[in-house]
Amino acid sequence: MSSTLRLNRSLKYETFPHQCKLGELELRIENFSIDGDETVEADDDSNLDLTDYSGWSTIEFSLSVDVPADLLEEVLPEASESTAESPSASHPAKVIVAGHCVDTYTRAGTVLGDDISAGTVSDSLTISSEDITQRVDLNPYLLRSEPLSEEKERSLGLDRTHDYATEPGAFLSDGRRCRITVEDEEAGSDDVLQVERTSFEEENENEDTVFPPADRMYYLDLKRDPNNPVLYFNEDHDQVVDIVWNGEGRYDDLTAELIWDQVMSSVWGRMTEVAAHEYDPDADEWDPEWQPAVFEMLTDYLYEDQDLSPRKAAEYLKEELEESPMTATEQIEQAVQGLLNPGQQLDNHARRVGDR
Repeated sequence: MSSTLRLNRSLKYETFPHQCKLGELELRIENFSIDGDETVEADDDSNLDLTDYSGWSTIEFSLSVDVPADLLEEVLPEASESTAESPSASHPAKVIVAGHCVDTYTRAGTVLGDDISAGTVSDSLTISSEDITQRVDLNPYLLRSEPLSEEKERSLGLDRTHDYATEPGAFLSDGRRCRITVEDEEAGSDDVLQVERTSFEEENENEDTVFPPADRMYYLDLKRDPNNPVLYFNEDHDQVVDIVWNGEGRYDDLTAELIWDQVMSSVWGRMTEVAAHEYDPDADEWDPEWQPAVFEMLTDYLYEDQDLSPRKAAEYLKEELEESPMTATEQIEQAVQGLLNPGQQLDNHARRVGDR
């Protein structure tokens, strides 16, 4: 297998120094039990909506992952011969399901099988209401579990130029993400910004266009309708747009998250500064709606050591922007990093690409 991962037609990324086969695992949520009550069959094994349940403490999920025989044969030299002779033969790999709650940064996981064979492995995963809000994403991974020693290499007839993974923990495959939604998202949390896609080149054919040149990647439009901000992605950058809208597999997900972090870091900074500048502490109503929504999400990061309301935070930041713009803009920048946590996403991507 080539070390080049092909995504979205002509798009290519150099990825792993060892053999991997992406997207081959099939993760399913079979059933769940809330606070030890009777088991309920999952009505959707990849996108489970539990928002009708409330007041729970723990939920236990039964999970299963299908591991194809040809996947093991391709990524494990030990499996290339033994799988054909004995389908039930075990191999030095393990299946892990990792859970991640974006809002609380909680991570959890379970090992579904170690020294696995082709077929289905199963186990359970329990989440606590103290650690999870809104949703948790589950991702399956196949990892090497034992080192590939020089003695084993010789017995398998491998020379030094082979490209199989040799170290425990090396990434071998992943699969479709499963999502569990436990709470409805807070009003306004996803309505702060409308996201669209268009060709900047075509938009610039209009002499009165507000769009930037065609080589720009995105444009935040706060001018045409100040009540409804719109973030436009440039379709002329077709590879970027394909990943954000149509990406498949864990690699695309992580790459899309990096793209979002790059774009939203600037967008959040600008929206916060505009909302603070336009805030009127004497007005009865706080309009437009996206401005209080911005401060509802960012206040705790702007003033971590103070218990401020969004209104008071907007008033303080407005004063600071007038008195010391350099200090205020630095404060906004750090708050946005706290909200988006781009460092964590970059670490995830580096580990995923470099198998660190």
